[in-house]
Amino acid sequence: MTAGPATVKAAAVTRADIPSAANWLGAAGVLPFVIGAIGSHVETGLIAPHAMNALLIYAAVIVSFMAGCQWGGWVANAKQDFAWLRLIASVVPALVAWPALLLPPPAALLMLAGAFVAVYVADVLWFMAGWWPRWYLKLRTALTAAVIGSLALAWTALANT
Repeated sequence: MTAGPATVKAAAVTRADIPSAANWLGAAGVLPFVIGAIGSHVETGLIAPHAMNALLIYAAVIVSFMAGCQWGGWVANAKQDFAWLRLIASVVPALVAWPALLLPPPAALLMLAGAFVAVYVADVLWFMAGWWPRWYLKLRTALTAAVIGSLALAWTALANT
């Protein structure tokens, strides 16, 4: 598969091209994932279960927020191309995240990780369609990798129990 123009543009973007506020706030938004994942390994008292619960709730909130960006992106561009698909992509992750919170942690982690991957794939598609700024995919790739890594680290805590 050959790289399209959007893919080439994404490769040329550096961290310096990402607006400072987006970089800082994105990094701050990843901290609860990292803290929750590490906390889920703490074997003192009830820290691990509370950390896991906090991580799952935060993940559900953030994946819903990220999906909401799809709606906002569509509204900002007001393009009718793929309107239904884009609006559906903005709602479905929240509809997956909410029931994930009702499941045991292993299933919840898998559902939430899947939702993050789905939102990322949608972002890649919208980027390739020219609907996101050049820097956005670079930021999303780094943040999504950190989130999925944190959820995977939390998963390993379950394997140890």
